Amino acid sequence: MPEKPPAPNTDSPDSSLESARIAAVNSWEISSDEHKQPANVKGDFELAYAFTWDGLDTFEGLSLNDDELPVIASEEAPDPSPDPLLIAAWGLHNLILFLHEGDIRARFTAIRMAEWLATNMVVWQNSFYAWPTDTTEPFFDLPGKRLTAEAHGLGLSLLLRVAYLENDGRFDEAAARIVRIFFLPAENGGLAGRFPDGSLAFENYATKPPSLDLIGFLFAVHALHDYSTYFDDHAIRSLYFSSRSSLKANLEQYDTGFWILRDLHPSRRLATPQQISIISRLLHGLGHLTEDEYFSEIADHWQAYPEQKKSRFTYRWHRLLEKIRFRFFRKKYHLPARK
Repeated sequence: MPEKPPAPNTDSPDSSLESARIAAVNSWEISSDEHKQPANVKGDFELAYAFTWDGLDTFEGLSLNDDELPVIASEEAPDPSPDPLLIAAWGLHNLILFLHEGDIRARFTAIRMAEWLATNMVVWQNSFYAWPTDTTEPFFDLPGKRLTAEAHGLGLSLLLRVAYLENDGRFDEAAARIVRIFFLPAENGGLAGRFPDGSLAFENYATKPPSLDLIGFLFAVHALHDYSTYFDDHAIRSLYFSSRSSLKANLEQYDTGFWILRDLHPSRRLATPQQISIISRLLHGLGHLTEDEYFSEIADHWQAYPEQKKSRFTYRWHRLLEKIRFRFFRKKYHLPARK
């Protein structure tokens, strides 16, 4: 992708701070318009996204740098750096705001997040493109420079929508580069994993044994649906159908009978109420896209757990037990010893 040109001169006064912010976002181009190519959409693509962040605290306390990019700081990396997962989610959230409310600034923010993703993918494992993250995963003690299915699913869905919205083929070109990482096995640094029955999954955390995080997998399935529809791509459609079938065959493994698990790692961590809300929304969205009532029925069933008094009590009790289990039996659950 072409490099972003230098920021334009903004010395001239603006009538208001708000108009200055809009002008700044709108002027951040990945290249001049003379290099712009039309989008390559071929299928019956829908600009709407089958998920919203309404009512979730995902973006509470969000930190933006001087370029208006979401950043994360940690003890290991105290200097805030742009985070691909947050950038992709923030971009999609703003695109939804624009579609639902006509918020022009939200539209420019979504475009800007897509531009960062398009120009900041790196060569990964010699012949793939990816958005590695530098943030650690405390529970599994995973280092930085790793991939997550959630970031790549959200990023892919954002790139395609901005390409469609702006009729700009540079963004779907970036999407075509990124989508190949879904074919690379997780053990080789990619995203493709396997459920115990051998069926396809996409991994959020490169753990041994596999964690099979449900949220990351669901965002990836949504993205592959987007891509196969946008390009009418038979290879990606096959990958999408395989992942959707394996999801349907393995969903009930996440159900404990009173709550749901966030992943299938032997540690058997329970999902938080907000994670249940995210999972339920993603399943409802998948049910809408596929016209398969099974996904919506599972979503309704799981969404009811936090509303049931007995389930809430059992959940709180198990969360207390989790702290004890993980403190004294980390080796049993294949977790690294705390330093």
